[in-house]
Amino acid sequence: MLRNATIWVILLVVSGCVTALPSLPKGESVTPLTVADAQTTEVDQSATLRWGGTIVSVSIQSESTIIEVVSRPLSVNGRPKHNDVSYGRFKALVDGFVEPEIFQKGRDVSFTGSVAGVEQGRVEQADYAYPLLAVDQYQLWKDIKADQNYDPYLNYWTYSPFWHRWPYQRPRGVVRSKRTIE
Repeated sequence: MLRNATIWVILLVVSGCVTALPSLPKGESVTPLTVADAQTTEVDQSATLRWGGTIVSVSIQSESTIIEVVSRPLSVNGRPKHNDVSYGRFKALVDGFVEPEIFQKGRDVSFTGSVAGVEQGRVEQADYAYPLLAVDQYQLWKDIKADQNYDPYLNYWTYSPFWHRWPYQRPRGVVRSKRTIE
């Protein structure tokens, strides 16, 4: 009895840490194809792809929205990695209206869909071939802000409010001098 209860508690705790990815239809799998591959080779348009990256621009069309993205490698949970690696750029075609104030430049996004062709465009002064991804599902990721107060040397059990973690972090605020100016 205790063993079963322990197993259920462990399963509940572990399942609370899982991030849900956009699910694929039953029987389908993601094709491992990069944006650079889609620019140079003929791609099966029925293949399901998962691409993601950082938003460069959003343009609203009459019946769809085109999102230009700098492609980045995806982590295990589908979030784009910021490791100075790019597979190129692509344009995602989303049916309907997507709010440009929410899909702002610099936000991370992941898409699931299929290649709908290649569109010629420009990046600055250079000609560029953009693969077009017809989007089935997308995930807009929240920004991760680094905890600026993080202190790897701070231990909960030995914390003292009088110790300012010197020399690892300097005290904040204005330093006041007791000298008087005459």
